[in-house]
Amino acid sequence: MALKYDFAIIGAGVLGCAIAYQLAAAGRTVVVVDKEGIAGGASGGNLGQISLVDRTEPWHMELALESLREYKTLEEKYKFGFRQTGGCVLLSNDAQVSRAESVKSILGEYGVSSELLRKKKAQAMEPMLDVQRVKGLYYCAEEGMLEPLQVTFLFQEMASRYGVQFRSGEALLGFDMTGGVIEKARTTAGTLAADCFINCAGGWAGDVANLAGEAIPVCHHRGTAMVSQAVPRLLRTTLVGGGFLMGNAAGPRPSLHIGTALCQQENGTILMAQATEESPADSRAVSVAGITGIGANLLAYFPGFKQLDVLRVWAVSTAFSADGNPVFGKHQGLDNLFTFAGFKGAFTTAPAVARKAATLLLYGNNNLPDLAPGPERKINHVD
Repeated sequence: MALKYDFAIIGAGVLGCAIAYQLAAAGRTVVVVDKEGIAGGASGGNLGQISLVDRTEPWHMELALESLREYKTLEEKYKFGFRQTGGCVLLSNDAQVSRAESVKSILGEYGVSSELLRKKKAQAMEPMLDVQRVKGLYYCAEEGMLEPLQVTFLFQEMASRYGVQFRSGEALLGFDMTGGVIEKARTTAGTLAADCFINCAGGWAGDVANLAGEAIPVCHHRGTAMVSQAVPRLLRTTLVGGGFLMGNAAGPRPSLHIGTALCQQENGTILMAQATEESPADSRAVSVAGITGIGANLLAYFPGFKQLDVLRVWAVSTAFSADGNPVFGKHQGLDNLFTFAGFKGAFTTAPAVARKAATLLLYGNNNLPDLAPGPERKINHVD
C-alpha cells in the first residue's frame, strides 16, 4: 500500500523547507516535492538582504524581529553567512526623506534604532557613493545579509534529520478531490497521498492553486541580478533604492522596472540588482534592457563601479501581490489545502512565518496578527 503522509508540501524554497522542518520536529510525516529542486526558484537567486525598514506593519515587524533573533542563534551554531552589516536606503527626493523620518519613529517603537544620514555622514558610511545623487541615506544597523542557498539547505538538512522526504524534479500535474477534500496529488512521478497539502510554490503558487480550482492574488515576475568579481571592500552596508520605503504604487505595473539593490559578500564579490519584468513563470531569460538598466542605474550612484567585471547574470521567477500582503491560511473551498506565499523578501521573515504556519497546521491557531481584514479574504474558490 502506498505511503500516506501527514503533510505534502509543494515547493522546496526557504519557506517550504522551514515549514517542513517545523512539522517534522513536531513528529509528523512530511514530503516536499519541487519540479526543480531545493532552492530551484527565487530562494536560489536571491541577494540575501535582511531588511526591517520596509516592514512597518505590526504583523510584519513581529515576524521580521522574531526571524532576526532566530538567525542570530542559528548563525552561532551553524555558520551560514548571516552578518548584521547594517543597511542603507538611498534617499533620492524629499518625499523619501519624509517617509524615512516617519519610518524611523515607527522602528523606534520596537526598539530598533535607525538614523537619517545627510551628505557628509552618508559619504563616510559609503565612500563609493556619489552623494550629489542623493538627499541622504537612511541607515539601520540591525539589517544585514545572509547566504540564501546556505540558509535554505540548512533548513532542508534539519528537516531531513527528522525524516522529511525531499523529491526533486517532480512536477505537480493536478489534484484528485472528493467534495472539499484533496485525496491525492498527481505528479510526474505518479500520485502522492497526504492528509494535508501545503502550497509554498512562490512564483508558481497561483498555478498550484489553479490546479485545485482556487484563485489567489499571488503573481510573479522575473527578477534579474548579477555578480561581480571579488574586489577589496567597497561597500560597508547593504543598499536599496528609496522606492523601497514608499510601498506599492497604485495603478498598472510597468512591464520593466529598474530598482536598486546591492551588497558585498564576505568573499569580495558584489551582488547587484534589480530588474523586474513580466514573463512566464518558468522563464529564466535575461534581457538586454534589464541588464543595461541595472548597470546604468548603479553607475549613476556608484560611478567607480565602472571598473567592475560582471561574472554572471541570472534571472528567476519571484512572487508578489498587488497590495504587498501575503497569502497565509486555509482555502475556504477546500478543507485540506493551505497556501503560504507572497511574503515580500521571504528570507527576512521565513523562520517566524514557518513557525506560525506550523502552529496553524498542527493546532488550528491562526496566529498571524493584524493582517487586516484577514488573509482568508485572499483565498477564493473558483466555480
